[in-house]
Amino acid sequence: MLAHLQTLKVSSFLLNRNHTRLTNVFNGQQKIW
Repeated sequence: MLAHLQTLKVSSFLLNRNHTRLTNVFNGQQKIW
């Protein structure tokens, strides 16, 4: 159970990091336009 929670935490952290990067790219493109 604990290992499962740890996996969830890590994957959600990775998802958040990915989402932030995507948002930054999107905002950067908007500035270019």
